Amino acid sequence: MEVRYHGKAVAKGSLVASTAQLCSLWQARLGDSNWYPFKVVHFAVNALEQDLLLCKEENEQLKKELREKVNTLEQELLLCKEENEKLKEELEKKVNTLEQDLLLCKEENEKLKEELREKVNTLEQDLLLCKEENEKFKEELREKGQQADIVTVKGMDVDEKGGDDLDKREADYGITERQFLTKKKELKSREYGRLAH
Repeated sequence: MEVRYHGKAVAKGSLVASTAQLCSLWQARLGDSNWYPFKVVHFAVNALEQDLLLCKEENEQLKKELREKVNTLEQELLLCKEENEKLKEELEKKVNTLEQDLLLCKEENEKLKEELREKVNTLEQDLLLCKEENEKFKEELREKGQQADIVTVKGMDVDEKGGDDLDKREADYGITERQFLTKKKELKSREYGRLAH
């Protein structure tokens, strides 16, 4: 039987021997981990493993940084909430104090208004009484003046003794007028003093 190898006729025994030799060679190479194809695959696998390891390490580092960042933010948020609560409490106290002060101020204003109304009423009454008293004094003064005029007219024909009586009456009239003016001045001073208070 004729066997061809690469287009050439070879003996069967020679072909078997060549095949066995080739298989042995491949078996030897496949058993050698340093053979070039294995080296390429090994290097590629190692590179991928290193990249994967670096990626995992980087991920762990990022996770750690993220946890630290989250913890920091949570603490800051907690402090911010606590500070907000304190500010709210202080604001509520301030508002309550201002409301109480405003209420007291309104009450005091009402008291002052009431006192002012009473003061005005008192002054008005005093002023009215003063005016009435002034009118009475004026009336008395007019009556005194009329009496003095009558006495003067009647006393023109009296004797020396009658003249002395007339002088006495005129002197009494002068004293009465001075008393009236003094009383009037006192009333005005009293009125001004009340208005000043």
